[in-house]
Amino acid sequence: MKLNLIVLALLLTTYFAQAQAPENPTLFTIGNEKVSKNEFVKVYQKTNVSGEADFSEKSLRDYLDLYVNFRLKVKEARDIKLDTTAAVMNEFKTYRSKLTPSYMYDTAVVREAYNRMKTDVHVEHILIKLEPNATPADTLKAFKRITNWRKQIVAGKKNFNTLAADSSSDPTAKDNKGDLGWVTSMQVIYPFETAAYNTKPGTISMPVRTRFGYHLIRTIETRPSRGTATVAHLFIKLPNNATEDDKQKAKHKIDSLYGLLKAGGNWDELTKQFSQDKTSAANGGKLAAFGTGQMVAEFENAAFALKNPGDLSQPVQTKFGWHIIKLIEKKPMGSYESMKDDIRKKVETGTWSEYSKESFISKLKKNYRYKEIPDTKGICFAKWIPAC
Repeated sequence: MKLNLIVLALLLTTYFAQAQAPENPTLFTIGNEKVSKNEFVKVYQKTNVSGEADFSEKSLRDYLDLYVNFRLKVKEARDIKLDTTAAVMNEFKTYRSKLTPSYMYDTAVVREAYNRMKTDVHVEHILIKLEPNATPADTLKAFKRITNWRKQIVAGKKNFNTLAADSSSDPTAKDNKGDLGWVTSMQVIYPFETAAYNTKPGTISMPVRTRFGYHLIRTIETRPSRGTATVAHLFIKLPNNATEDDKQKAKHKIDSLYGLLKAGGNWDELTKQFSQDKTSAANGGKLAAFGTGQMVAEFENAAFALKNPGDLSQPVQTKFGWHIIKLIEKKPMGSYESMKDDIRKKVETGTWSEYSKESFISKLKKNYRYKEIPDTKGICFAKWIPAC
């Protein structure tokens, strides 16, 4: 195919006088495929992102040659059915699976997560385990059972925490009596979170189905987000199955270290020498920033209770041992603009991804006025017509 100045003149004229030339003429054809001026200009501008799209004669001529060769190769590939080979189809499938998550999410879901993050929720739950593919009979049995439990709790015939400890399928309930502590958005699966945020404090949700089974969720209270805290700690470990002697020695050691610090001892030196968290000890005991629900409750509460950078907590006991906590920095929750990209990544890869896809598809159906015809669908399924 030979290119001539008529084509170039057409491009230049339509670029500089678009108002007088609203039509979209064909630049060239390859077989039965027509390539329009608008299509070429769009690709030309998109490809020359470095500022080379100056619409000079040389630039247009060079790129037009490249684009024609590209379209010829595409046509040849289609003619020999290269796009139907197993290798190419598998490659397309791989690309699709990698690219889909970037598009199949709804910005409204990101905004919803951010808005929920402004509030922490203290929740308890009772679980009846049920497999995702449970039979209708098993599903109904579990639903009736948990519904009956709810009625008895509301009527005052059963105690929520006692029932959780005795009967919940959650293995941690025997110790925590169903109390999950404080959580915020994106820390639990979406349907559970939604029920927790929508249930009025002091009341119990209706049965909530998740992939784990049926839950009764009790929202205890809510509070504004604490933001994040960055702290350092000096840690004395308490061994598993610690004896009373072990506990007394650990308590004596942490109290002695606390006394040295209050008397002016150097934090970094004492932490490096005595802290049994070897990962952080060499760095002054510094830990990564954390927010609600990311540390055990005793540690988290003591950290957020500190007011000013440099403040020290009294010795704090957790299931891991004893800690002295030093506040480095506290930050309030960030703006939507500063957090939206991180939230989006979590939406794409976390437990919210399926909900986000459903929300996105639902919005597309609404925008494009999708309407399902049940009768036709039933006929198609009944006769197993591939096109349907």
